Amino acid sequence: SFEQLDSVVEGRLVIYKLEKMSPSFAGLTLNALVARIKGSLADENTLDIFENKLIQAKYAYDSVYDEMVFCNMGCEAYVVDDKFPRLKRNQIPRQIVGVKYELSINAIAEAKVQL
Repeated sequence: SFEQLDSVVEGRLVIYKLEKMSPSFAGLTLNALVARIKGSLADENTLDIFENKLIQAKYAYDSVYDEMVFCNMGCEAYVVDDKFPRLKRNQIPRQIVGVKYELSINAIAEAKVQL
């Protein structure tokens, strides 16, 4: 959604490249990743924010997610600043209540940074 990149402060867009593997592969599962992130959040307020984002994304624990295993093939980070191509709420007419768009990874290569 466009809200993800709509900020007045500089941020990072991090893209993980995942490959779906067989359930027997010792890789990443969505449930394990969510549990790991929750376990790393010491601040109760930050945990609440994360859980609200999970709800917004319509995530709920389901054992079926344990059968979907992925291999992390790498990640890339991009600086999101005033030069980064993005839509902002103040640029969208109030009559439009939702927007979805895709970015060309090749076209944002100049914003790529090391993690």
